[in-house]
Amino acid sequence: MARPARTSSSPLTRSGSAGRAGRRAVLAILIPDRSLIYGIVLLSGVANLLMLTAPLFMLQVYDRVIPSGSIPTLLTLFGIVAVLYAAQAIVDYCRGRVLSRIGEALDRELADRFFRHDLDKAIGETAASRSPLNELAVVRRFLSGVGPSALLDVPWVPIYLLILASLHWILGLIGLLGGIVVVVLAVLADLVTRTSLRQSADLDSKSQALLASVGRAAEAAKALGMSETLAHRFTSLRRQGVVTEAVSGNAGARLAAVSKGFRMFLQSATLAAGAALAIAQEVSGGTIIAASIILGRALAPVDQIVAHWRSISQARSALSEIAVAFGLRPDRPPPIALAPPRGQLTVEGLAVGPPASRRPFLSGINLDLKPGDGLGVIGPSASGKSTLARALVGISPPLAGEIRLDGALLDQRTSDDLGRYLGYLPQDVELIDGTVRECIARHDPAARDEDVIRAAMAAGAHDMILSLPDGYDNRVGEAGSALSGGQRQRIALARALYRDPVLIVLDEPNANLDQEGDAALTHAIHKARGRGAIVVVITHRPSAMAAVDSILVLKDGVQVGLDKKELILRRVLKLAEDNGADQVASQ
Repeated sequence: MARPARTSSSPLTRSGSAGRAGRRAVLAILIPDRSLIYGIVLLSGVANLLMLTAPLFMLQVYDRVIPSGSIPTLLTLFGIVAVLYAAQAIVDYCRGRVLSRIGEALDRELADRFFRHDLDKAIGETAASRSPLNELAVVRRFLSGVGPSALLDVPWVPIYLLILASLHWILGLIGLLGGIVVVVLAVLADLVTRTSLRQSADLDSKSQALLASVGRAAEAAKALGMSETLAHRFTSLRRQGVVTEAVSGNAGARLAAVSKGFRMFLQSATLAAGAALAIAQEVSGGTIIAASIILGRALAPVDQIVAHWRSISQARSALSEIAVAFGLRPDRPPPIALAPPRGQLTVEGLAVGPPASRRPFLSGINLDLKPGDGLGVIGPSASGKSTLARALVGISPPLAGEIRLDGALLDQRTSDDLGRYLGYLPQDVELIDGTVRECIARHDPAARDEDVIRAAMAAGAHDMILSLPDGYDNRVGEAGSALSGGQRQRIALARALYRDPVLIVLDEPNANLDQEGDAALTHAIHKARGRGAIVVVITHRPSAMAAVDSILVLKDGVQVGLDKKELILRRVLKLAEDNGADQVASQ
C-alpha cells in the first residue's frame, strides 16, 4: 500500500525548531560535562583574583614600604608578586588551552556531520547559503582568541567595583557610572553591527558560490562571451559585501575608540578624585594608584568586548547557523544492520519532487523487478527519467509511495551502507580529483587492486586505462578535466560496477561513447544481469536498449507504458509511422 504524501512545514518553522534542538545538542558538545564548566569558572576566578596583585602591591609599597623605608619588606613583597605573576601566566595559559581544546572538540565532533550536510544540500540546490563547515571554523578561531576570556571576565566586573567602593564610596560611584557608560557602548556596538555583519556574510557566501559555479562552466562562459557579464556580477556581489563589511567595521571601530578614550578619561578622573580625597585626608596615597588600577581592570573586559565585538558577533551568528544545521541533521542512532540485498526491487505509487512543490516531477510509478532483470526507461525530455534514476538510488526521497530493495525501504539503510550495493552513473559525469584507481574504487583507501581491475574490465575500460600515460595511477583532474568525455563516462561506468552491485542505474550511459564504447556498455549490462543484478538504463539512443528485456515509457512525469521491449518498440515505431503519415496527408 502506498504511503500518504509527505507534508513539509515552512522553512521558518523548521529552522526555528531545528535551531532550538541544535543549540541544546551543540552546547552538549561544547560542554560535555559539568566538571568542564566548573574548571573554566575556577580558572577564570583564580585569574581574576590574581589580577589584584598589581593594585595590592602598589597599595603596600606606597602605604607601608615608603613610609617605613624597609628594604627587606620591599624585597619580600616583590618576591611574592613575582610568584603571583608567574601563577597568573600559568592560569591564563591553562584557560586558553581549555577553550582551544573545546574548539578542537567541536570541530572533531561536527566536521564529518556538516560535510555530509553540505553534500546533501548540494544535490539539486542552486541557491547560495552559508556552509556550516565555514561557520565551524569561525567558532573554532573565536574560541582560540581573546573574546571568550573577556566574556568570562565580565561577571567579575561587579566584584571589582565593590572592591573599589570599599576603598571609598565616591571611587565606587565613579566606577559604577563609568561601567554603565561602557556597557551602553557595548550594546550600541551590537545594535549597529549585527545586521550588516550578517548581510556581509551572506553576500560573501553568494559571491563564493557564483565563483564555484562559474568555475564548473568556465569553458562555456569563455566561448560564449560571458566573461565580462559574469565578472561584473561577481565584482558587484563582492563590492556589496566589502561595503557592508566596511560599514559595520567603521561603526565598531568608532565605538571601540570612544570606549577606549572614555576608559582612559575615567582612570584619570579616578586619579583626580583620589587625589582630592587624599588631600582631604580620607584615603591614603597608595589608594590613589590602587583605585586607578582596579578601575582599569574592572572595565577592561567590557572594553575588550567592544574592541572585539565583530569577532564575537560573527561567532554568535556562526553558532546559530551551526545550531540550525545540527537540528536539521539530528544525531540519530544508526539503523539496524540489514543483510546484503539480493536484488528484488519494488516501486509502488512513487511520487518525487521538491518538498515544497505542489506538483511532483514524477508520479504514479509502479515497478516490480527481479534479480537479472533489465529495464529501459524512455520518454521525451523533461518526462522525469533522471528524477526516477535519482529516486531509485536514494538521492531524491519520495513525496509519496515507496521504493523497497528486498522488502526494505531505502532509508532503512544508511546512505553509505546502501551505496555498497548500488551502481549509479549520473547523466552529468563529474569525477572527483584523484587517480583513475581511486575514482573507480570510490576513493576507498581499503580497496583491493583486483576489485578495481575487475570493475574496469567489466566496463570494457581496462585497455583504455592502460593506454593512459600513467595507467591506473593517471590523475583525472578536477571534475575529470584531464580526460575526454568518453573516457570519463567509461571510468564512471567502471565505478558504478565496482564490487558487483545488485542494483545498477545508468542515466544516459552512452551519451559520449563511440561504437566501441557502445559495444562495451552492452556487454557490461549483459554480464551484470548474468550474475543476477538489476540494471535500469535511461537513454535516448536505441543501442543502449540491446541489453534490456523490458521498457518503461514516461511522459510528463507519468508512467504511460511498461511492457516487453519488443512490444514497446513496436508501438513506438507504429506511432512514429502514423505521425509521419499524418504529416504527409496534411501537406
